[in-house]
Amino acid sequence: MSRTGRNDRRVRRALVVALGTILILAAGLYGPVTLLPPLPVASVRMLDLPASSGIGAASEVPLPVPGASAVYADGATDPLATSGSADPVPIGGASKVVAALVVLDERPLAAGRSGDSIPITSDDYASYLDYRDAGGRNIPVVEGDTWTQREVLQAVVLGSSNNHADTLVRWAFGSLDAYASAAGDWLSAHGLTRTTIVDPTGLTDRNTGTAEDMARLAELAAGNVVLSELLESPVVTTTRGYEISNQADFRVVDGVRGISRSFSDAAGVCLLFAVPLGGNEPSRTVYGAFLRQPSYDSLEVDMDEFLTGIRARAEAVSLVGAGVAVAEYRSAWGQTTTAVTRDGLEVQSLSGAAANGDVQVDDLRTVRAGDRVGTLRYEVDGTTREVVLVASAALTDPGPGWRLLSPGPMVGSLLSERGD
Repeated sequence: MSRTGRNDRRVRRALVVALGTILILAAGLYGPVTLLPPLPVASVRMLDLPASSGIGAASEVPLPVPGASAVYADGATDPLATSGSADPVPIGGASKVVAALVVLDERPLAAGRSGDSIPITSDDYASYLDYRDAGGRNIPVVEGDTWTQREVLQAVVLGSSNNHADTLVRWAFGSLDAYASAAGDWLSAHGLTRTTIVDPTGLTDRNTGTAEDMARLAELAAGNVVLSELLESPVVTTTRGYEISNQADFRVVDGVRGISRSFSDAAGVCLLFAVPLGGNEPSRTVYGAFLRQPSYDSLEVDMDEFLTGIRARAEAVSLVGAGVAVAEYRSAWGQTTTAVTRDGLEVQSLSGAAANGDVQVDDLRTVRAGDRVGTLRYEVDGTTREVVLVASAALTDPGPGWRLLSPGPMVGSLLSERGD
């Protein structure tokens, strides 16, 4: 054979070897490229959410027409409703709630503890005699005796004792003038900028505040662990045997929690209160102030109307039921499943604001029926409420056969994982 023929055979053999090598290498790469990468992420199509228009229709909250009134829902920045004068008015016995909170900031007391001993001085005894002779609320004291801080707070907050209000602030701040200055600082720090305090009793008409400030004060008092604990007691007995009835109690059987209830010539009837509304968790509470009311009888009528109105407004509204489909998944190999609500959601919307749902779903490749796949969130009155989304059916692995016959989706998944 000629040299040219032998060269041609060598070239053909080399080409065959090269082609065979390429095919072997290609086969070696094809398997890993199609079998080893994660499966492609299923596509998602969002479905229309059920309408929640019912939450937007809020009934009116009736408040007393005379005087000044305001109510807030817990945690809200704006009042739920107001009525009457928007200007500061005399606040009567609500002044003692301010005194208790200011002193507790200065001299903290742990819940359930008695606190320091407070001596009854000659000034304290003189205050008692003055209020007794003037017909103001008082609880007897004896010079040289001692009361615990807790007992003095009980006399002030539950018994509305004027002489104990003086005793409390003198003990904490040294004088009534020093207390008035501290009270001003405390009010400013808590945003009650339209309230003025010159003495701890509220007998003067110079202790003034707006109904909005006083409704806020009611929320602050209810949120204080010591005052909240004290206000739970209908009656207490001190170590000296004095029985102190809770003068703040009002309509307990109707679910009202009185925080301060008082009458003076300057302020009329004044009530600070809280009304827990119950219902679904998290339950809501409204805090209110009815100031300068003409009589206790009219206060009863006004409270009847308020309770009817606020409870009608707080009736639970269904935002979504259980098993509602909000998104549909479709895998590259043709299986489908839906994201459905695991549970229903009912809410109280005291503001009456409409609630719009926001769906957040997970990326899925495979999933078991009933597994969590996302969340449906609603914003209601500034609070986020969530419903868990679960898969209605399984997405299963299609197996190696589909992977080997689907190089496009598998290579795309590989590149997606690598961020290419």
